[in-house]
Amino acid sequence: MESLNVVMRFVLLACLCFGAAIARAQPVQIDVRQTGFASSSISGHVGRAGSWMPLLVELTTAGSQARQVSLRCVTADIDGDLVAYTETPIVLTPNAPPRRVWLYAIPGQARSLRVDVLSMEGQTLASSLDLDFERVSADYQVLVDLSAKQLSALTVLDAGGDYFGQQPSRDYARNRCVARLAAGDLPDRWYGLEAADILVWDAPETMPTVAQQDALLKWIERGGQLVLGIGPAWDLLDQSRLRPLLPYVGNGDLIEVAELPRLAAQTRSPEDRRFDRPIPLNRLERAPDAQVLLRDEVEGRPHDLVAMKTFGSGRVIATTARIRDLLTGLNESALRKTLPLFLDLTPLRAGYLEDEASRFSGIENGYRVRDPVLMPTEFRGQASILVLLAFVFVGVYVLAATWASWGWLRSRGMTQASWVVFAGCAVVASLLSVGAVQVIRGTSDAVQTFALVDLEAGSSAARARVWVGYRSARGRKVDLRLDAAEGSDSFLRGAVPVPTEDVSYETPERYAAEVTRGLIRGAPLRATLKQFEGYWEGTIQGRIRGELVAERGTGKLLPESFVVNDTDRQFEIGYLLYTDPRLTYLSQVAARPAGPHNRNRYWGADAYPPAVNILAVEIGRLNPGATLQSPGAEEYETYDVARRNWLTDQNRKPDLEPKLRTLWHQQNLVWANTFRPTPFGERITPTAAAALLYVTQNLYLPNRAVGSFDKIGIELTTDLLPRGADITHLVRGGDQGQAVLLLYSPQPAAPQLVRGGSPLPARRGAALYRVRIPIRWK
Repeated sequence: MESLNVVMRFVLLACLCFGAAIARAQPVQIDVRQTGFASSSISGHVGRAGSWMPLLVELTTAGSQARQVSLRCVTADIDGDLVAYTETPIVLTPNAPPRRVWLYAIPGQARSLRVDVLSMEGQTLASSLDLDFERVSADYQVLVDLSAKQLSALTVLDAGGDYFGQQPSRDYARNRCVARLAAGDLPDRWYGLEAADILVWDAPETMPTVAQQDALLKWIERGGQLVLGIGPAWDLLDQSRLRPLLPYVGNGDLIEVAELPRLAAQTRSPEDRRFDRPIPLNRLERAPDAQVLLRDEVEGRPHDLVAMKTFGSGRVIATTARIRDLLTGLNESALRKTLPLFLDLTPLRAGYLEDEASRFSGIENGYRVRDPVLMPTEFRGQASILVLLAFVFVGVYVLAATWASWGWLRSRGMTQASWVVFAGCAVVASLLSVGAVQVIRGTSDAVQTFALVDLEAGSSAARARVWVGYRSARGRKVDLRLDAAEGSDSFLRGAVPVPTEDVSYETPERYAAEVTRGLIRGAPLRATLKQFEGYWEGTIQGRIRGELVAERGTGKLLPESFVVNDTDRQFEIGYLLYTDPRLTYLSQVAARPAGPHNRNRYWGADAYPPAVNILAVEIGRLNPGATLQSPGAEEYETYDVARRNWLTDQNRKPDLEPKLRTLWHQQNLVWANTFRPTPFGERITPTAAAALLYVTQNLYLPNRAVGSFDKIGIELTTDLLPRGADITHLVRGGDQGQAVLLLYSPQPAAPQLVRGGSPLPARRGAALYRVRIPIRWK
């Protein structure tokens, strides 16, 4: 036994020495510090299948000379072609501190990734271990906590590690994944945060680098939402690059308070209104262009405790105290009452949960919104025409080769030559079919697109999410990019495959995606459809202008309201979304539909989805150069008649009371009904309906009955569609209101694919324009 122990020790020592020798011989060492976002999942990390995953890598090298290397992460796209996501060149200095580099990749079907370090000649110098992570469904909201000290209160919102599939027991319409990321590990590009819906940062202690701060600013501007707890961190924030986004101004006056009476009245029991010990609070003034979300009292004076400021397509919500201090001592029930002050949550009624439990089938069995959204990029109409032509060709061939030829032979008494004639017809048909294929392939090199375009009224500057279908005339490899403005941080990537547990298809083909340069190199085309998606910034031809005025007492748009289409695009249908001005808070129109407000019961319900608080006015066709004056006028006349008839009905029922059209009505009675096997009511194209539901998903509660919020309706899934497209947080009230105008066009938008150095104008396509437009209240 003793001799055996000696042998084992010798083997162990030899292994250690051999491993050390390998480590010393390795020219570059790699350490992946972060894979996506940290979470409570089994692997400890999460990422979305349809969004960029940030990989934070630290590299070191030995020797005496600097070394140039590149990073690579390989996954498969929707066609099974391997995509090498690369970052190059990276200069490593010997014996220097580790070089921190971010690499961005799309997971696709993968459940783990690997990062390789390559020499500039393509030799593999080092590789990471397999990086495991859990997938998060796009139907979930991802909240990322950046705080130095984790906000444990957020865990009451977490789905518990399983982030793919609906949970039958929950309190809000959308499930949530609560993840973590150290502020110092923030990505250096804005799209590194694409998978996150909301960032929560309580009392920042240090600021990340300038590049990371700029990436955070751009992420917010492109639709991100940041929730900040200020407290003693004001001086640090006031000197950072986040300063223009903060909803507060002033020098800061840090005091301690033992009670916040208005907050306590909403969230705490009467016997527990005071904090266990005084909390620090910064007496700051609300910025002139910010909205108050919660006003309290401090030392007998009004104090704007929670405020909001919009920036581009995103927003920042901040509290003058630390968030953890405001939540201290609250039980789970009280936390669920307090967190909606900062987050847009759609609560579920008990009756809805009972109906869901009785017929629960899971959101994975719902309608996939992605399919109709991408329909314009798939050449379906042209494919149908070609199939029809093929049938016509077969029919003509059968007639020519049988009845026509046989009749001609019989009329001349030459039926003995029928087989020769039939063979000749077959040869001619074969030649014609081959020629037809060549003609089709030679003339069908085309691009079709779908885009979500973000605009501000009166401006031609635009940003867009773009999906591209590219059908080549022949098989080849091409270099592609979008024609975005220089320095815009645009990107282009292969379309993402549907994630499955046991299916993985890969081809021998491989191409490179230089993410930070927005380039795709050597993409293989096989004379069939190839799909891409990307992000674009640039300008459109013309502008969309307008001014809206809503009446506080009725909620209607007044006749002086107007919208002007100064673009060269035709819009088939549109909707104006704005906060119901009858929804009040602090004698003003409520700043956001999901926040605190004063309102009478709606259809007798004491709780209802926030989409009910957003009014929707339908706009018909809007041609280029056209002006729409007094939007909603005809709709209001119909509503007034229906309401008068209801009021005169002696047996009127509250749940049949006519209401102004709301976003809730539009989502459930029009857009979602498009996906019923036998749709009823108003009918719009599946692509338009899917796009409208996609950009309003955060406030979507699937219902199926007017007058009730307790019945399950059309369940939808937006899996594999990127985040950051929702616009419901842009609809705001307060004293500086903002509406959103949604316009659907059956024409392709401005973004173009560039092959080599030549633009490829889209032959066909569609687009949904999302225009931020000011609104006043009278």
